[in-house]
Amino acid sequence: MGGSFSQTDGAALYTVTDTKHNTRARTNPIYTGCKKPQQNGRILQSEGSSSKPSPTKAKSNSASNRGRFWQAVFITFAILDVLLLCLLVKVSVDLFRSRETSSQPHQLLEDAPFCLPCSEVYMTELEVLQNRSQLDQRSDKKNRTLLCCAESHDDLSTLVGNMYLRVHYSSDRARGLVKWSNDTTNGTDQSSRVNAHLLLSLDHNKELTEVKGTHAVPLVSNLTAEAKEYDSHSVVFHNGSIRIIHTGHYYIYSQIPFKFKSSSSSESLTQFVFRSRNGGELLLLENSVYPCVVGTESCEFSFVGGMFLLEERDEISLRVSMLTCIEREKEMKFGIQRV
Repeated sequence: MGGSFSQTDGAALYTVTDTKHNTRARTNPIYTGCKKPQQNGRILQSEGSSSKPSPTKAKSNSASNRGRFWQAVFITFAILDVLLLCLLVKVSVDLFRSRETSSQPHQLLEDAPFCLPCSEVYMTELEVLQNRSQLDQRSDKKNRTLLCCAESHDDLSTLVGNMYLRVHYSSDRARGLVKWSNDTTNGTDQSSRVNAHLLLSLDHNKELTEVKGTHAVPLVSNLTAEAKEYDSHSVVFHNGSIRIIHTGHYYIYSQIPFKFKSSSSSESLTQFVFRSRNGGELLLLENSVYPCVVGTESCEFSFVGGMFLLEERDEISLRVSMLTCIEREKEMKFGIQRV
C-alpha cells in the first residue's frame, strides 16, 4: 500500500495505492493557496465592486439632488406670488370700500352724528338757548352738559364754522379789536349822557337747576313802565341780560346771598359778571365765598362791583357756579348805573 501526490491547477491530490488488492483511492483536493476557486473569486469580485460606486451612478444622484432643489425654489416662489396676489386684492377691496364710504357723508352722519358741547360751538349762553344755527341739541346726562349735534353735511359745516369763529375771534371781539361793519360808535356820545340806573332781582317764578357749572341767574326787573321808558335811553333789560344803548362809563354791582348745604364743606360758590360784545365774552367781575356758620345755617353774601367803559350793544350778564345755593329768602341785587 503506497501513495503519491499530484498537483493540478494549484490543488494537490493525494492518491493511495493498495498493491495487495490492486485499488486506488483519491482524497479531497488540498488547496495550496496559489489559486482560489472560481466561485469564491466571483464572490470576492462582487464584494469589491460594491464598495466603489461607478461614476455614472454618482452623476445621476447629483443631478437628481439639483432637480429637487430647483423644484423646492419654484414651489416657494409660487406660494409667495399667490400670497402677494391675495394681499393686493385685499388692499384694493379695502380702498374701494373706503372711497365708497367717504362718498356718502350724509349716511355716516345719520348713523353716528358728530356732537360737541354747545358751549364750544356758540359764543354766548344766549346763543346756546336760542340755537341760532338750528343744530340738534341733546342732553348728556353723564357729563351734565348740552350737546350740539350735526346730522347732515350742512350741519357739520355750520358746527365747525361756529367753533372756528368762537376759538379764533372770541378774544379779539371781546376786547373790541373786531367790530361789525355797521358799528358806527366812535366814542362817548356827549349829547345822550342820560343818567340811568337799572336794578334787577332774582326771578322766583323760575326753577333753579342743580347742575354744576356756570349758569345764568334768572333775573327780573321791578321797575315801573315809566321808569323802564326812562332807563331805555341808556340801558335795557333784554333776555336775561342788560343791554347798553349808548357808550359810556357804567358802574356794575352785584350782591348774592349764598346758602351752603354744610358748614364743613370746603367747596366755594362763585358769581361772575360777563360782558358780551360782538359775539365774544370777557369776564369783568368775579367773587368766591366759603361757608361760615351763622346759627344753625351756613350762609354768606358775595359782593362785587366796578366801573367800566361800555359800548353800544354790549350785554352784561350775571352767572353763578351753583344756582340752587342762592338763598331765596334774602335779598339779591344786580344793578348797573351810568356815571
